[in-house]
Amino acid sequence: MLAIRAGLDDIARASIIGSVIGNVLLILGLSLVVGGWKNGTQTFTERVAATNSSMLILGVAGLGLPTLFAALEHDPNAAELLSRWTGIALVVVYAAYLYYSFHMPALRDAGRPGGTHWTRRQAIAALALTALATGIVSEVLVDSIRPAVASLGVPRAFVGLVVVPFVGNVAEHFSAVRLAYRNRVDFAMGIAYGSGIQIVLVASAVAVFTGMIVGSDLTLVFDPLQLAALAAAALGSTLIARGGETNWLEGLQLLTIYLIVAVAVWLR
Repeated sequence: MLAIRAGLDDIARASIIGSVIGNVLLILGLSLVVGGWKNGTQTFTERVAATNSSMLILGVAGLGLPTLFAALEHDPNAAELLSRWTGIALVVVYAAYLYYSFHMPALRDAGRPGGTHWTRRQAIAALALTALATGIVSEVLVDSIRPAVASLGVPRAFVGLVVVPFVGNVAEHFSAVRLAYRNRVDFAMGIAYGSGIQIVLVASAVAVFTGMIVGSDLTLVFDPLQLAALAAAALGSTLIARGGETNWLEGLQLLTIYLIVAVAVWLR
């Protein structure tokens, strides 16, 4: 929202893709490498992971179809209208996913970290303070993008696809890797998949509606290379989710895909 308000629509779009691939390639990959190296082969609830990977596939379709439509139909108004309807559809299916998660014991139990439990007041206070801090950091980050691009010569696509998502997802990086190290791979995978699903289904819709409010008419039309990266991330994570067990080599495979994407975006 801050990037769109600042007129950085291309970086806002790239950060959506970058956040998803950062979660399911970088965060999940690091978690599997660290957890597998420490604990050997780790098992997880396949049904939960399969549901999450299916939602990612849905997100790829939701972002890919408007892009294909825009390439075939040259009327920008039609692309904007399709993006708005797609955004509504993605939010609705995300709400259904949340409802299903709360009523599916395997999904619900996989998200229980155990250990010390906070009271409701403590949890709400921690979330509120974290949200405030994130908003302040995001404001500073967005304001520094243009000077950084101009002075350092960093490609704008790289900033949106790699730098901004990395800064925004640093908490998920740390939490997921730490949980995998403690042999709680189910919970680590839940963090990686859950954050990616939220971005691809909800943040994309928020971007479209924010564009409407500020008058930028942002559409869900993405760069083909970025969409290819998203599809590779969804496919790779889906193949891992179908096995029921994982090891450090599979995590390394995800990290390899992420590295190739990052280098390709930098060189483009």
